[in-house]
Amino acid sequence: MTHPVLAELYDALDRQAIGWLLLRTPSNPTGDVDLLAAAGAAPAFRRVAEERGFVALPGYAAAPNLILIRYDRRSDRWLVLDVATTLAFDHDRVELGGVAAAVLGRRRREGPAWVPDDEDAFWLLVLRCLLDKRAVPGHYAPRLRAGAGDGGGPVAAALAPSVELEPLRAAAVAGDWEALLAPAERLRRALQTPRSLRARAGRAARRPLLIRRRRGLSIALLGSNGAGKSTLAAELRARLPLPSALVYMGLWKLDEPGGARALGAAVRRPLRMWLRYAGALRLQLHGRMVVFDRYVYDAQLPASPPFLALKRIYLRALTRALPRPDLAVVLDVPPEVAYARKQENSLEELDAERDVYRRLAARLPHAERVDGARPPDEVRADVTQLIWRRLSDRWRGAAR
Repeated sequence: MTHPVLAELYDALDRQAIGWLLLRTPSNPTGDVDLLAAAGAAPAFRRVAEERGFVALPGYAAAPNLILIRYDRRSDRWLVLDVATTLAFDHDRVELGGVAAAVLGRRRREGPAWVPDDEDAFWLLVLRCLLDKRAVPGHYAPRLRAGAGDGGGPVAAALAPSVELEPLRAAAVAGDWEALLAPAERLRRALQTPRSLRARAGRAARRPLLIRRRRGLSIALLGSNGAGKSTLAAELRARLPLPSALVYMGLWKLDEPGGARALGAAVRRPLRMWLRYAGALRLQLHGRMVVFDRYVYDAQLPASPPFLALKRIYLRALTRALPRPDLAVVLDVPPEVAYARKQENSLEELDAERDVYRRLAARLPHAERVDGARPPDEVRADVTQLIWRRLSDRWRGAAR
């Protein structure tokens, strides 16, 4: 079934008389929806999509590769539109010049979407397997086995000079994937068009300009033992449509108790935190989203004797030791629930920690409190919505 947001978008594109068709739908919840748009239609396509909550990914905000992203809280689904104005494969090294317009001219209706003619769809899928996937994913097999007619078409015509079509068609219908993939390298060499020096220089020059706009978000997950931080971190990383990394920032777990060892741990702790933060910052500069499991704000938890006065000075310094994350999420869980999940602290300790985190969420402008006692899917969806708001605000600012 077509997602309601996509159905609304498709209808709006048709009302604006924008030529488009659906090349592929994703096989997983965070996959790309690949579309082909008419040459010159990318700006209008982007405008229509942005009116429906999508935001362009910086660096991919215009033809020939336009990427638009949106999170839909109602369905708890990321929607990623990969909009091309040319038919290109193998990381854009193979382009079927002049074929896109002909494929759009032969499109047919399938539900709310326009799709390629069956003959074109078959050969486009063959190219996808040979040049992009270099394999035949299981969900492609039924369509390939269905084969194609012998009526030709613009895609088949573009391939004919480089490869014999009939053996490929027969291999697909028979499900002989080894035979189907056999001419992949020969076809790639025949169709490949080297990127021009000017194009490569342009990409290299643009890369530094994207660092500020594409720097990944940092999200710190806070809460007492049993709040669900580790479970939430794993679920977020599994569903985010962008590359992500998990960095553990617990202050105390690796420390050794007692005397001189404790003093050595106190000296090493800030250095350890900075090294981890530096590693996370490097990942962010490469566009990765970083999920921090705990953060230096844990230093605000109540200290225990002895040397309370010295400890408070030290802990206050630790709290300010690192720059603040883009988003701090406080998972608010009643002590009884946290204790039932993880019996590492007493109910009294958990109650005191909950009070600290609640006050922290109220005081920090970049912090949000989320009810962590609910089912994990509901918690993750609410946190994902918070992440999306931060992300879309940054990208919209980059567009301006």
